[in-house]
Amino acid sequence: MPDVEQEFPEGLPQETEPEQEVEFGEFLQQHVGECHRYQWLLTINMAIEDMVDCFYAMAPVFIAGSPDHWRDFSNIMTSSGLNCTYEGMKDSIIPREHTKKHPHINYNECKMYNVTNSTLWDTAQETANGYCPVFDNMTLPTMDCDRMMYDNSLYTSTVVTEV
Repeated sequence: MPDVEQEFPEGLPQETEPEQEVEFGEFLQQHVGECHRYQWLLTINMAIEDMVDCFYAMAPVFIAGSPDHWRDFSNIMTSSGLNCTYEGMKDSIIPREHTKKHPHINYNECKMYNVTNSTLWDTAQETANGYCPVFDNMTLPTMDCDRMMYDNSLYTSTVVTEV
């Protein structure tokens, strides 16, 4: 059988020698070039932009934090005239409860015992927190919120506390 060169119609693949594998670094250097000023400026610009973006991503954690809160009783503290600390008054007139959010005993977020100044004075005793009311809180009726007080030990001001 004579050697006949086979002709391929145009567009069909012809047999060629296998290409050698090129490493990524060599490929990049061939097509992009060496690392010069443009690549450094681009890298630095992207790094600065990413640092700014992280502030946008983390801002809601601090801006929208919801601190512990309870019903505002500052008017009762000032009108009662008792020499009681803030913590002592809170222990006396804010009901405590167990919640899923806080498994330990926590202050009720929206109720307060319905007490009058005479009730506070009648039950006041000398305690570690000053001259504070001491009574069986479970028997007192409660009233709902009209204003809130916030625990400022973790956050001083958030969207939640300002609205």
